Amino acid sequence: MTKNISSVRSLQQKLKQRSCFLSKGVINGIAAAGIAIIMFIQGKLLLSGHINNSPQKEDIAPQHNFRITTTTTTTTTTTPSLKHDMYNISQLPGLWKASQFTGMNSDISQKQIIVVVSHCNKPLHWMHDYIGSSLFVITAIYIISKCGERPLGAPGGAIVQTLSNVGRCDHTYAYFITEILPKLVGGSSSIAKRRESIVVFIKDNMINHQGFEELRSFESTVRLASSSNGFGCNSSPLERASAYHNISMLSQFEIGGYSGSNDDVPFKSSFANIGAYWRTIDVTPSQKFVPVCYGGIFAASVENIYKRDMNAWKKFMESLTRGDNIEEGHFGERSWAVMLSNPLEPLQIEALQNYSTGNGGFPMNGMLTHE
Repeated sequence: MTKNISSVRSLQQKLKQRSCFLSKGVINGIAAAGIAIIMFIQGKLLLSGHINNSPQKEDIAPQHNFRITTTTTTTTTTTPSLKHDMYNISQLPGLWKASQFTGMNSDISQKQIIVVVSHCNKPLHWMHDYIGSSLFVITAIYIISKCGERPLGAPGGAIVQTLSNVGRCDHTYAYFITEILPKLVGGSSSIAKRRESIVVFIKDNMINHQGFEELRSFESTVRLASSSNGFGCNSSPLERASAYHNISMLSQFEIGGYSGSNDDVPFKSSFANIGAYWRTIDVTPSQKFVPVCYGGIFAASVENIYKRDMNAWKKFMESLTRGDNIEEGHFGERSWAVMLSNPLEPLQIEALQNYSTGNGGFPMNGMLTHE
């Protein structure tokens, strides 16, 4: 500002020297007007730097029926970096619940969506309404059935495959990643396919077993996976709970038992806790806070899936083959978001740290809370 005032005073001196027809009062008036204009412009610039756009509504209700089709489109969309997203208090709820990320409101009409269903014994008539939008290009629906029952109400064109009943939905998803996905995104166009493809993993029912969470729409989950985060959880924490957990507390999670089993395999694993389990499947969290997706329904970009070595995915799958109802399955549920989400930026970690006032206990060990 001082520099700009000096410029105006210089103009004032030149006017005195070059114009004998202008009175001193007129010259001073011109200088005062110049200063006022500069102050007004700078004030507008300062104000504009503090304006925040309100986040868009998280869920957009689907309006059309979905279609299963094939496409060879290889158009790519550049995802902006999170490095310039300043998360202040007004934006914190989006970060707090992992519900807002750069790029999630971009055009997703060219994304190639693969749906994977872990089926046991529930009918699938509800899937039509759940997916319910022609906004997406559904390239394939895979139904992997594990309980010996035919999937009633399966969408037309779905590919059905049967597997042994081990590891529940987590084993199903890992099997798809290691045994089926490479065949879909292989070949010379694999890089383009990975950038444009999203895999949605769902169970044969939408029952919310966690009373502390609400379910997002199919579209919202896909949009989150299409964002810079590369992962979208179908469930969102309610009220004061966060999607993020303190890694030191989460690493201590273990569970002694869980009801319902179709075999005589002991539930308890040989691992002291999830931290010990992670070391055997090459999961090495490096940040203080990590996301956890409860419920076993989520979406991920194929690009993020391939950021992990395929041998690591195979280790994960094999760790879930010991039986039907096993502790490793609960470890797996808490691992998906850790394995598939992109790391947080330092400013985001700082924002979570400042906003958090506590942590959840068992079975949500380390969940950040705010009172």
